[in-house]
Amino acid sequence: MFKKASLYHLLVLTAWFAFLFTLLLGGGFKTYLKKGYGIMLAGGLIILLALIINGIRKIREESEHPLTCTTSLGLFLFIIPILLAIAVRPSSLSTSAAASRGINTSLAGDDVNVLDALQSQIASQAAFKNLNLKQLLLLANREPEKIDGLQVSVEGFAYRDKTQPAGSFMLVRFLITCCAADATPLGVEVQSEENCVFPTDTWIRVQGTAMIENGKPVITQSHAVQVQKPSDVYLY
Repeated sequence: MFKKASLYHLLVLTAWFAFLFTLLLGGGFKTYLKKGYGIMLAGGLIILLALIINGIRKIREESEHPLTCTTSLGLFLFIIPILLAIAVRPSSLSTSAAASRGINTSLAGDDVNVLDALQSQIASQAAFKNLNLKQLLLLANREPEKIDGLQVSVEGFAYRDKTQPAGSFMLVRFLITCCAADATPLGVEVQSEENCVFPTDTWIRVQGTAMIENGKPVITQSHAVQVQKPSDVYLY
């Protein structure tokens, strides 16, 4: 039986449109891309919609012709990523990815506006200063005197390898520039006298004193509690 090849092209385009639209609508695209790229994804959906409309026109105008095995295989390959995403349900990067990529305990940067804003925050706030790992490492690299002895509150997921002494673990979070493929794990060592044992990939909030040891920031005299995983797990 002969089928219109354009019909199968249309079905593939429609599947991708539905998949990407669902990711955009539910915010799931942030598992793969920097959140600011949502507008680019929306633009891609507009292009897909135009292709779908053009495909409908082709179905009406073209005569029937056989669908070859080569074309069928090519169309199926385009569907595989969608099937994998549905079957595997990808999640945000975890401790295993951090361990394999290597955890960065320093961060260079020259964004003066960010530094000025952080210094203003540190000067104006009382008690624990809410910083993320990017901010903490950036300030520790540029102006360590601003960090040394500061009471900080930082969130991330706990990671501990066998080389670390008892009462010590890494607080980790991923920094992405474009997408999850280029994600860089950032981390700071946490030293605590408490018996801090958390399940793998548990999100925690650490409050303690930031110190500079061997040129790198650490958080000492800390207290850690489990917190809910944030809706936006990456730093940018």
